Amino acid sequence: MTAPTDHDAGYTVRELAADDIPEARALMLRTVWEDFGDPYDPVVHADIDDMAGWYIEPEAPFLLVAVDRNTGELLATAGVRGGALKDGLSPPHLVERYRDGRTGQLVRVYSSASTGDAASPGS
Repeated sequence: MTAPTDHDAGYTVRELAADDIPEARALMLRTVWEDFGDPYDPVVHADIDDMAGWYIEPEAPFLLVAVDRNTGELLATAGVRGGALKDGLSPPHLVERYRDGRTGQLVRVYSSASTGDAASPGS
């Protein structure tokens, strides 16, 4: 992966580090509960419960975080992983269509309410 990227907007984008996990997990679960109104499900949210095993230890997939340069606050997450969908969690026609795994998925693309993102229901 390339080096972290600083932006004029005052944040840095970089790969998830072990020290980021508690804050990233809190941001993700807040998004699931408050923005999506979904209950926690250990099957669906297995990657949130084991971010090191899903996003740090393997060669792929990976998770990026945006961090405020001034405060150190984790502002957003975005992951990339293989495109094979899970049976029972996705519509059957999509599971079949992407079974070969040659496509990728953007996952866990969440931002904190403090980012002021107009598209976020919590802002």
